[in-house]
Order: sequence, then C-alpha cells, then structure tokens
Amino acid sequence: MQRIVFPLTALFLAALLASDAQVPRLTGPPAPADYFRNETMALSANCLADIHTLDDWTSRRAEYRRQLQEMLGLWPMPPQIELHATDGEAVNALYAALFEPTVRELDLLNLPDSHLDPGAPDYLNVLKITDIHAVTEAVSGQATVQLQQD
Repeated sequence: MQRIVFPLTALFLAALLASDAQVPRLTGPPAPADYFRNETMALSANCLADIHTLDDWTSRRAEYRRQLQEMLGLWPMPPQIELHATDGEAVNALYAALFEPTVRELDLLNLPDSHLDPGAPDYLNVLKITDIHAVTEAVSGQATVQLQQD
C-alpha cells in the first residue's frame, strides 16, 4: 500500500505545481508580532503629539504621571503602613521596608549591629554585599526609621 500511495502523492503534487492553480492559504487574524508592531507604530506616531510648549507639558504632567503609575500597578497607591519589630524580626522588617514602597515608618527595637551578632537572622551570603547598617541608611531615604535599645 505504501508503494502505491507515495508515487500517487508525488504525481499529484507535480501536476499541481505544473498547473497555474492557486494553492489555498489559510487566512486569519494577524500574528501577535504583527499586531504589536502595528500598535506600537500607531502609538509612537501620536505620542505627545499635542505637546508644543512647556505650558502644555506642565499642565498635563500630573495626568501622565498618574497614567504611568497605573500601568506599573502603583495607582491607586496602597495605604502607607508602619512596622514595629524587635530583635531579629527588626532585621526582617528592615529588609521588607527596603523592597516595599508602602512602608512609611519603622520602629525597630534592639536592632542588631551586624548579621554576625547573635540573634541576627542568617541570610545566605548577604555579608558579601551589605550589612544591617548600610540597609538602615538605604531605608532611611524612603521611610522614617526609629532605632531604640531596650
């Protein structure tokens, strides 16, 4: 059976290619890459088209900033929080505040001076990069940090 099917298929394809017959093509929605390319070109062509002066920009800047924050998932802004922690958990709260923009105040009791201190959490290889005092300085730029000793 295989010996008969292959020559017949080859004969059919040769006849089809020799004739001027059009091979039907499947049509459908454009490929995702084409769609996104076209959308990007359309948006780029109209981006800031209505901004001609500094006054135009300053009047619309707040709305553009809000739209950007919405696209990044930062609008509406989540409520600001305060963290209160003691000893080793104070280190965890400190690192959490480093990566969480909603923390506005840290109240840390008995914060260890270093990861080498007893009671400080063990973070794998963190001392190759930073220590608690450097993280405290970094967090103090975005939140109020209150250090207290017992």
